[in-house]
Amino acid sequence: MTVHIFAYDADGRDDEIALDDLDPSAFGEHKLVWIDVSDGDRTALETISERLGVEAEPFLAVLGDVENVPQNFGTFLRFSVDAAPLPEDFSTGSVKPDRVTENRPKLDKRVVFFFSEQWLVTVHDDRVDFLNQFREQDQSDTLIGLLSPLALAASLLDWHLGEFFEDVSKIAADVDALDERVLRENASSTLLGRIVTLRRRTSRLRELLVRNRLVFYGLSRPDLILIANSDSVANYQLLATRFERALDEVERVRDLISGSFDLFSSRNGIETNALVKVLTIVTAVFGYFGATAGIFGMNVKATVFEGGDLTFAIIVGTVFVTSVLAIVIARTKKWI
Repeated sequence: MTVHIFAYDADGRDDEIALDDLDPSAFGEHKLVWIDVSDGDRTALETISERLGVEAEPFLAVLGDVENVPQNFGTFLRFSVDAAPLPEDFSTGSVKPDRVTENRPKLDKRVVFFFSEQWLVTVHDDRVDFLNQFREQDQSDTLIGLLSPLALAASLLDWHLGEFFEDVSKIAADVDALDERVLRENASSTLLGRIVTLRRRTSRLRELLVRNRLVFYGLSRPDLILIANSDSVANYQLLATRFERALDEVERVRDLISGSFDLFSSRNGIETNALVKVLTIVTAVFGYFGATAGIFGMNVKATVFEGGDLTFAIIVGTVFVTSVLAIVIARTKKWI
């Protein structure tokens, strides 16, 4: 269990305090407290709820499965979001098309938010990049204390959406690189496996994003009085718009991957046509050999069949020369 308590004071110093030093009576104007709990257990959650002066049951529920939909507990709200997958959740190499169901990332990178007018609590199990990135941007004392917990939660959710935008950009760059390989290289199972990998990454990204739909739409509902009567209502309406844009970006990159598959199919069709042309010319040449041999192998007494070795050599030479000439003509006309 790891508990980080960040005390932001716009009129003083930002500091990280211990759980034993958490004092709700010290929460005042221009002061903001954010409690981040990683791998929390029952004891830690009970202690935090006791320190904050709220019932423990909503906090202990995170040890099970918390719905994404915002839930109103009167003095505070609770909701959860699914974080974007980490880079190591996906293999970067090619994947065989018949094994795409293996090694799927688990949908367990969930962050649970609790916030009231005085404090913000986040609870999660694994490393969550957007929370770390938010903290790492602070290089000295800040004015974050001027924000309300509702505004800070909105800011964290915006960072959360930013991860999805970043992942979409990475996938789009991978698709561009893949298209170049498809145009440059011969169609192969390696390229097809790469397309399958990108398609799987995009599907997983969309699945995680859609699971958060109820959160971004729900937080702007007028029945959530804690938000509706605050100065942060515009922030949550903007988040809903940003969510729609993120979903559109994921759909756009899915279309790009479909285009890559179409390009791969076209390249594979071109290579197949080239092979068919070669086989056609080879079949025609060997058919010519067979027809000539069949004619001179007929059981008919004709003068031409009694020419001896010289006639045989002339016939074989003629067949060979005409066959080579046919191949040269085919190459000249780019049939093969």
